[in-house]
Amino acid sequence: MPLEKNRVSYTQKAKNRLDKIETKNLNQNVLFGFDGFIDNIWTLVSERNSVEDYKVMNSMLTLNQRIKDSAGGGLSTEILKKDKRAGGFNANTARVLNYLGINTTLLSLFGEKENDEVFKDLVKDSEIISLGDPCSAQIFEFEDGKLMFPNNENIRKMNWNQLKNKVGLTKLIEIIDQADLLAFGYWSNMPYYDTIIKGIIEEVIPKIKDKKRKMFMDFGNVKKRSNYDLAEFSRSLGALEKYFELTVSLNRTETIDTAAALGIETELEKNNYINIAQEIRKEMGISNFVVHTNNFALSVNDSGAQKLEQPYCENPVVTTGAGDTFNGGYISAMIISDDPEIRLAAASSTAGYFIRNAEPPTLEQLKTFLKGYESLF
Repeated sequence: MPLEKNRVSYTQKAKNRLDKIETKNLNQNVLFGFDGFIDNIWTLVSERNSVEDYKVMNSMLTLNQRIKDSAGGGLSTEILKKDKRAGGFNANTARVLNYLGINTTLLSLFGEKENDEVFKDLVKDSEIISLGDPCSAQIFEFEDGKLMFPNNENIRKMNWNQLKNKVGLTKLIEIIDQADLLAFGYWSNMPYYDTIIKGIIEEVIPKIKDKKRKMFMDFGNVKKRSNYDLAEFSRSLGALEKYFELTVSLNRTETIDTAAALGIETELEKNNYINIAQEIRKEMGISNFVVHTNNFALSVNDSGAQKLEQPYCENPVVTTGAGDTFNGGYISAMIISDDPEIRLAAASSTAGYFIRNAEPPTLEQLKTFLKGYESLF
């Protein structure tokens, strides 16, 4: 089917499904883990002539050239504080569900003694079980991308025993038993992530109701982990399918890096992401694999392959958190539908609304965006 027909078909199906839903009826429970970040957002000054007269550096390529020109010496560049906000997988992804009225519980790093003020909207709308103090990230935004420098110290050593001791095994059993979907990120930040998965399988699953729940994972920036670790973890995921219907969602770069780690040829098929995604899913042995980019999203599963173009936004209000917001839209759609086309349309529209408005959509706003999706091309 041509991409234009895909867009109309997918988005209309999603809107029709959402039209049948009232927020009060979204009574599913989603459990998130395990991070918490305070994102400090900055812009760079390209040129300053006075207090009020200055130019912002709009392109990463400008900074790239200045770094090259300064090699062997030094580079000083003025920065301007743009924003401070809650960040990380938990905050950016769960916020989407909160806007849609879906029940969320967060195992997160929001504060050791009390939750940091930056997380106040999440504290108001979610059940929070804080595991410690938040991590932090310095993020430099440009019109053509962003540079992110996270300090992961507070999550780096998290493991199953630490989680169990902090929360209590009885409480973990209770909240996982109540969950219809488990959403975990980011594997790349947590060297002991696999101990948590193993602990859930061995100590929690035998003590909860026997039903097949859904699970969602985002690996995060896999470049920081070795190809060996990435391949081993990817191939271990099939074991979870006995207990969960597992979806893994990665961005374009993470997809190519994961394929390379798994020995999948990508050089000759850089634009054929469907083939790459199908091979990754096969290696992982999972129900569903999703790729999200800034101009299309796709998924591969037992129904085949689905692909949806996304409208270009020339002047986004915000870009940091767009990938997590897509994932939040996808998780929300997993709650309301098993149709992969509806899931892609809901996720793409959620992210599209977010970058244009700096916040996720409500249910009504999501319906309106879906209705006007085609007009944005």
